Amino acid sequence: MSIKKNFFYSSFLTLANYIFPLLTFPYVSRILGAESIGKYNFIDNIIQIFIIVSMLGIGTVGVREIAQSRISQERLNKSFTALLAFNAISTIIAIILLVILLFTIPKFADYRNLLIVGGLKLLSTFLLIDWFYRGLEDFKFITQRTLIVKILFIVSVFIFIKNKEDYTLYYFLITISITVNAIVNLFYAKKYIQIDFDIQEIKRITKPILVLGIYYILAWLYNSFSTSFLGFISTDEQVGYYSTATKLYTIFLSVITAFTTVMLPRLSQLISQNKLDEFQQRINKNFNIVLTITIPFTIFAIFFASDIIYIIAGPGYNGAIIPMMIIMPIILIVSIAQILIIQILTPLKKDKEMMICTIWGAFTGLILNLILVPHMLCNGAAICWLVSEFVVMSSAIYFICNKTIIKLPFKSIKKRVVPLLITCFFCYVLQTIFSDINILVRLVTSAIIIVFITYLTEKFLTKNPIIYEVDSLGNKLTQKIWKK
Repeated sequence: MSIKKNFFYSSFLTLANYIFPLLTFPYVSRILGAESIGKYNFIDNIIQIFIIVSMLGIGTVGVREIAQSRISQERLNKSFTALLAFNAISTIIAIILLVILLFTIPKFADYRNLLIVGGLKLLSTFLLIDWFYRGLEDFKFITQRTLIVKILFIVSVFIFIKNKEDYTLYYFLITISITVNAIVNLFYAKKYIQIDFDIQEIKRITKPILVLGIYYILAWLYNSFSTSFLGFISTDEQVGYYSTATKLYTIFLSVITAFTTVMLPRLSQLISQNKLDEFQQRINKNFNIVLTITIPFTIFAIFFASDIIYIIAGPGYNGAIIPMMIIMPIILIVSIAQILIIQILTPLKKDKEMMICTIWGAFTGLILNLILVPHMLCNGAAICWLVSEFVVMSSAIYFICNKTIIKLPFKSIKKRVVPLLITCFFCYVLQTIFSDINILVRLVTSAIIIVFITYLTEKFLTKNPIIYEVDSLGNKLTQKIWKK
């Protein structure tokens, strides 16, 4: 399957995991309120660290190993079996740790039902094996499966969630959708593989899985530790504000994550075949695509944060506006970092360098959380996250420039300075002149204008080749329509 088709299916797959809950979130946020939303997000964030312990680096190593093993059925069987067996052991350890903490930490007594549901989510994530299908680049099946399950989820939310006490049920509906996906995945996997246990294969994959596992645990310290820490030292309401502020970030980043992830198998193959020139060309193009999209979106989201929060969550969430404005630049930072880490360092197997980047980010996040969050609450948590991600990106740039032969397209970044200033100017003007009209109309109209301005600046000012490709595709589609 072509990269364009894979990207389409992967984008939809990853985006569905965020956009479908967003379709229900305006309803849920108004029914449950900031406090109940905070309870659910606090526990889900805790469960996420156990999922990281369970998965370790299997999500990334699995894609890499399956992509490189699919040329041989025997090797594919052994790689899959080894990855699944390792994952089973790590999941058992994670479940044991979760049970111990459930009965030893007093804070968790009030959240026991949520934690039990989270345990089911932990088990279901292990059985999901999306890394297998990503390695095979079979995105079509899991995308179709996801669409059906997500539609059922949306219907269930509107039927069953009726008052602010239904936050546990809401979490259960989210979890059961993962469970159904996992069951379908396991049955469908029989089409591709047979179990072939090889202890040597397990030993071979253990080190990279553990190294990347530590990387993801450390990444949690600067990505998500703020939510847990905020929940322990503050109120569920503050967690609700913070999690609401991150909604748009997670949805938009899901598209970029889909793009960087779908490119990983192909880039890994190019490295294994020693096609460094083609690898460099793809990296340059990927940078151009990401910068073209993320810069105007980030600026727009900052200027119109209050409107976005009101539409997504409704009244009563004003405390989420400032955190959202602080968080939005992370879209640009993480989009760049994902290319640096997932598309460059991972295929090059620079696991040590990735680890050091994450250590710096985790150390920065931990220290800033202890200093800022007790005093600034959700605003402090947002600042911690922003600074930590910047440190990770900067570290990755250093290692790529000094430890690899890959050249980063700094000229492409410099060319974006003037378009950035132009976008800021027009966002300010639009926010001013449309201040008295309906919020939804103001937001949609302003977004359309900014997209048009971005198109003009990228085409005529920066001479962006991506825009010319889009124009060419549009012309072809128009010609096909006229012929019909």
